[in-house]
Amino acid sequence: LLWPPSDSPEVRVVSVGGEAAPADPRAAFGTFGADVALPVTSSTQVLIETKNVEPESVVEVRITPRDTFNAQVITATRVDPAISTDPLTYHWTASVPTNLGYSAIQVKVVRP
Repeated sequence: LLWPPSDSPEVRVVSVGGEAAPADPRAAFGTFGADVALPVTSSTQVLIETKNVEPESVVEVRITPRDTFNAQVITATRVDPAISTDPLTYHWTASVPTNLGYSAIQVKVVRP
């Protein structure tokens, strides 16, 4: 199976600090510039979207700074009601710490 079926579970970062995240992020920790640039702040909101994922699932956001690689994992909170029921689509939010410099953000779903 090369491409998953259209009804497969999906998760993506929609925005970071209100700035739209690219559908295909390409930044390489500063080589070509950031995918999303944030003002200096101690934390920011990450908006995540899931499709075909049970609402009882756990969505985790992992943030890893380039200079220390000390990753932190934050559990996101589901925003009710669902955005759509066909396909089942939810938004989730997480408040993540920010540091000066580049960080990588990854999301994953742990399904029940």
